[in-house]
Amino acid sequence: MFERVEKSKEFLITVAALRERIASADETVVIDVRSPEEYTQGHIPGAVNAPEIFTHLPDGITTEQEKEDFNRFYEKLFSMCGVESSETVIFYEDKYTLLSPRGFVILKYLGYDEDNILVLEGGFEQWKRAGYAIEENVNRNSEKQFLARPLDHFFVDYHQMLEALDDESIVKLDVRDEDEWVGLSSSPYGRDFAPGKGRLPNATWIEWYDFISEDLLSRKNIEDLKLQMEKRSITVDDEIILYCFKGARVSNSYIALRKLGYEKIRIYFAGWNEWCRIPGAPSINEFFS
Repeated sequence: MFERVEKSKEFLITVAALRERIASADETVVIDVRSPEEYTQGHIPGAVNAPEIFTHLPDGITTEQEKEDFNRFYEKLFSMCGVESSETVIFYEDKYTLLSPRGFVILKYLGYDEDNILVLEGGFEQWKRAGYAIEENVNRNSEKQFLARPLDHFFVDYHQMLEALDDESIVKLDVRDEDEWVGLSSSPYGRDFAPGKGRLPNATWIEWYDFISEDLLSRKNIEDLKLQMEKRSITVDDEIILYCFKGARVSNSYIALRKLGYEKIRIYFAGWNEWCRIPGAPSINEFFS
């Protein structure tokens, strides 16, 4: 089920290393996932803008049609960004939180070599702090033909998640905000954005903030990350399924866990946004039981 992966992978790139890549004209595609307004106010030279990396929100990725729609949407988007097969793709946002790691996970799921996918540590804020050049023009790369080859084992759908609920050998790790975990809010977009509040039965909780530094510019240090997992008795031998609301917070958490050497990780990417819309889907709510 799980691909062989190298332990303790490093999926972040520093602003200095990115600057060197740009200067050397390496085969690199830099994708700014911020809003168009933020992008046109200033961005890394040569970067293209693709806010849909973060904003695209499917209600489900379980039926064959939903999976096909999801795959074709991002296949087209990455093609328009100039991604094909061998480029190094680097995602960035203002800092290092949710937007850019989501790009990493989506592209990996679509079958792209993870060794050629990076996220900018510190984001655009760190780039500006370093005093590096910025530009305001809108860049458009030559469109290429990116062909998705989905890693079906990497994303779990509703039925697979449902089957995993009572499997004690699988850690169901919820990384949403606390108010979502306890059932006060349905989503990060507002308390009543989605039709249901609560969490999956038999889930374990680590808030996604616990995986990143307090200044939101990088991942937490290794010892802090290890402590979070030790508190929950989650070992590197455990099989883990991550979930949040829309696949962003799990992406941040995935990168952190891979740095720690966790290999047996799958993602319920459609998350609570899908789960709460399915009639009869089991859930727990501490406030409205």
